[in-house]
Amino acid sequence: PDEVAFALSLVNVHAEHGDVPQACAECERLASSYQKRRQAAHAATLYKKLLALDGERQDIRDRLRKISSGRRRRVGPALPRIAVALGITFLLSGVAIVWMKQQGVLSHPSRGPDDGPLAELLGRASEEKAGAVRAGTKAATIYAQLLEDLRSDVFKQREALLSRVRTADEDYQEFRDLAEKARSIAEMIRKQTTSGELLARTKMMLDTLDGQGQQVETARRQYVVAAQKAATALKAEGEAQYVAGKLLDALPRFELAKQLAVDPQWKEDPLLQQKIDNIRADMERVAAELKKAKAKEVESDWTSARRIYLDLLKEYKDADIVADLLLPVEILTLPQDATILLDNVEYSRPTPTTVRLNPHRETKIELRRKSFRTEIRSLGPFSGEEADPAKYTYIYPLLRTATWERALRDEFLESDPVAWGDHVAVATRSGRYHILDATSSRTLANDRLDVDGVAAGLATNGKILFIPALDGRLFFRDARTGKTLGYTVNMSAGIHATPVVHGNVVYVVDLAGNVVAHDFVAGKTLWKKETPTGVRSAPVIVRNGLFVLSTSGDLSCLDLESGAPLMEPLRLDGSSFVCPPAVVDDDLMIFAAEEGALMAFKPSRREILWRKTIDEVRIRRTPPVQGPEVYISRRPGHLLAFDVNTSQQLYEYVQNPNAVRSAVYANRRIFFVHDKTLTCFGPRQDGYGLAWTFQAKGRILAGPVVRENAIYIGDDQGNLYRLEATD
Repeated sequence: PDEVAFALSLVNVHAEHGDVPQACAECERLASSYQKRRQAAHAATLYKKLLALDGERQDIRDRLRKISSGRRRRVGPALPRIAVALGITFLLSGVAIVWMKQQGVLSHPSRGPDDGPLAELLGRASEEKAGAVRAGTKAATIYAQLLEDLRSDVFKQREALLSRVRTADEDYQEFRDLAEKARSIAEMIRKQTTSGELLARTKMMLDTLDGQGQQVETARRQYVVAAQKAATALKAEGEAQYVAGKLLDALPRFELAKQLAVDPQWKEDPLLQQKIDNIRADMERVAAELKKAKAKEVESDWTSARRIYLDLLKEYKDADIVADLLLPVEILTLPQDATILLDNVEYSRPTPTTVRLNPHRETKIELRRKSFRTEIRSLGPFSGEEADPAKYTYIYPLLRTATWERALRDEFLESDPVAWGDHVAVATRSGRYHILDATSSRTLANDRLDVDGVAAGLATNGKILFIPALDGRLFFRDARTGKTLGYTVNMSAGIHATPVVHGNVVYVVDLAGNVVAHDFVAGKTLWKKETPTGVRSAPVIVRNGLFVLSTSGDLSCLDLESGAPLMEPLRLDGSSFVCPPAVVDDDLMIFAAEEGALMAFKPSRREILWRKTIDEVRIRRTPPVQGPEVYISRRPGHLLAFDVNTSQQLYEYVQNPNAVRSAVYANRRIFFVHDKTLTCFGPRQDGYGLAWTFQAKGRILAGPVVRENAIYIGDDQGNLYRLEATD
């Protein structure tokens, strides 16, 4: 459990077999364990591996950043290099080992069957130890030289001095990292072996690391104390010229100005006095600019106020004269009213609102809203180099969470589910149907049909469940128990359209163009008619007529009771009709072809009212209609609204660059499906706008189907979802 190499091997096995989520979970579990045991190097290695697998994990980046900041504490000098080298040489020499054997410290039992791998691990630990010793020795040497330089003018060469200090600190950090790796392996070996030789070698290695660590810490501590004394001495000697010229830019400007203002000796220096005057001038200018920015905020002119703040940041950059400046940033969410947490502290107002962020560092933004997934983002730092202050408005669409999600055991869902009362039913492509409790998703009934599959949507009258199969059979099952009712309707070809239930009759169409009316109470077929070509869209009932649209665009109207034609077949413009028409009212229907042809039909006059072709669109669902508007989804992800009476385009809403597959209208909202995403558009003053989105695990092929306040969808990974059809 303490071996990071084995841990990474386990993660790689998961990743190579395509189980990336399990690999990420294993990485996070092991890294957290190492972090709790204060083994920062191992934890950092595993967190980096996790980010390589899933680069979107901002929380992991935050953890890694905390580990790095904790490990970069300033470190200090060691004893002279000669003493360190002599100590190490003695401890690692063969003479020392022979002496330990003579004293009985080392025994020579025969190795056990598991000591071979442990010996190899000890060899690797020895390599880590050797690297640690090299780095520690180098750091101690630099610290010792710095200690000597404090007594000479070299100390006044500030930049060169700081460069060497950084080099020493980096070497010391490398020593600590390598030493920690070696200790980790050594501790594991001590727990798993009884070999006296291995235990003695392990102890000798740990002693070496302890000794080197004490020497480096001592060297740095001596250097830091001496550096503080030297700085104090320089100040006491009144070297104002030196302080002004060399240290002014490195110290906080306000604090230094205060010190210089009360020190009469420093006031006498002309160069120093000039620098003090410059600081005061900057302070006065910044104060005046901040006053202007506050006035713009009162006027709600956030763009102008932000421009002033950005100019100050750009001009003064890291100077502490703008250390307390807070940059106003606008946060919006879709939908609104999300709670904001800034660095885990709740903000006073929900979205949309303006927050003020420290531009000098990164701020963690957490957005929470009931029934939506929590979004965690980071903003900043801001340098002031950004040209457009109006761009500091951040819009975050929140992902909806499902009321419930049910994983079915079959390969994928393609047919639309059907919901009634407190039940919902769905069939998989393989032919298995499931009846579930709509509230809890609990299985009430399920069975496998002996069919080629089910692609069309299910239908019900609340008592009987109608299941259309690809082999041309329509099955009847009890809507509550799922039990067979003992009979079927046999069509001539596969059924790709949802059956239509009207009273005691179910109307079915197939790919051969047959239309059948079956009385399921009497158990007999009432009539059967043929249309010119195959039918993929469900028929619709308007004014006691059954309108049937073939794939090629042949429109027929049949009498509900006899099947007799009520009008001459009408050929519509378009090459592929796969969705039923939208019924606006008893005398207006909207037909849509898959390639984008849209037309309005008047049943009373049996004529086309208008035709319109929409470019870059693929229509596979009945166009949603609300009042005088019909809605079409266009690639790349546009929402178009047209007048149902004139075909005039009313407005267009740009959604996102994903192609939209299907859409439905319910509860004054429009629901679109595009790939794995369900998007809800809600009403606003100028039409419809984005309300929320939901991300499924697979491509959404089943639904959306809306029943009362619930919406159901299914994906190609066998998952059925229920969501609330509101904001």
